[in-house]
Amino acid sequence: MPGMAVRRWSASSLSGRRVGVASGQPLEDNVFRCMRLAEKPSLAEARARLLTPGLEKDQFLAHFGIYVFGPEIFVCLDELMAERGGMEDEIELADAQVMLLARQAMDYYLVRVQGQAIDAGCPAGYAAAWRVLGQSEGMG
Repeated sequence: MPGMAVRRWSASSLSGRRVGVASGQPLEDNVFRCMRLAEKPSLAEARARLLTPGLEKDQFLAHFGIYVFGPEIFVCLDELMAERGGMEDEIELADAQVMLLARQAMDYYLVRVQGQAIDAGCPAGYAAAWRVLGQSEGMG
């Protein structure tokens, strides 16, 4: 079953940082059926399209890099690459996830986890990730 980890994200955090946001239908504690997702939506878009029942006002589910996929995701990635003319343009995983979700071939789940999201795609975030790892047990 495909899915991804999400964490609660406030409107004030969303307006200050660009993160992927998903909305879900609650199934049980911390488990949701994904209904929509958007990569780095504006706060206005998140409020209009990405609300999850049961979360407080201006609370959202942000995804942050823990995924479980079946082989179908590679079909979507191949199609996106063909549409965009090969490897010249960046192919976003989020675009493939949206395509997979739109096909509704299977349920796509969100699991809310405790944790810290760090953007390791920039120098400051990469350094922060290493600091956090260094504080973990067994890392020195």
